[in-house]
Amino acid sequence: MSQIGEVKHGRDLGKKQLRVKYIWLPCKLCGKERWVQYYHQANMCADCQLKKLHSQLGRKNPSWVGGRTVDKSRGYVWILLCKNDFFYPMVQHGERVYEHRLVMAKHLNRCLLPWEVVHHKNGIKGDNRIENLELLTGLGKHNTILNKYINKLLSENRKLRGKLEELECLRKS
Repeated sequence: MSQIGEVKHGRDLGKKQLRVKYIWLPCKLCGKERWVQYYHQANMCADCQLKKLHSQLGRKNPSWVGGRTVDKSRGYVWILLCKNDFFYPMVQHGERVYEHRLVMAKHLNRCLLPWEVVHHKNGIKGDNRIENLELLTGLGKHNTILNKYINKLLSENRKLRGKLEELECLRKS
């Protein structure tokens, strides 16, 4: 039987990491003794670490921010919903729903249908105030709005190019 604090190499214990040193230590929570890598000296056994991890999931975690995450690539905000939430049928990825869809659904007091699109009027995807959101049915109308916005930007771009060419001509002369 090993003594607490005893150190051995992995090769002596039949471990895969032959040269790594291990120390015999008790778990600080349950008291179960086991071999632990000498440099890590984890003070809990694997079972207790797993229990601790599961006890700190979701709202119990000290780093909990309300289940709100931002999709960095697209700019949309995701909200985590519980299975017993009235709006849970709207979830798309795991247990998450887009915040702008959730805001509109709460405003209408019903779940949104899959073909209903929530449009950000000012184009800022993180601005989910109800006065900035507009409900559209189908992608056709949404694409029409986006096309108008793109055409407006292109026409402004053409005007700026024209002014830039005028300034270039004035600079050369």
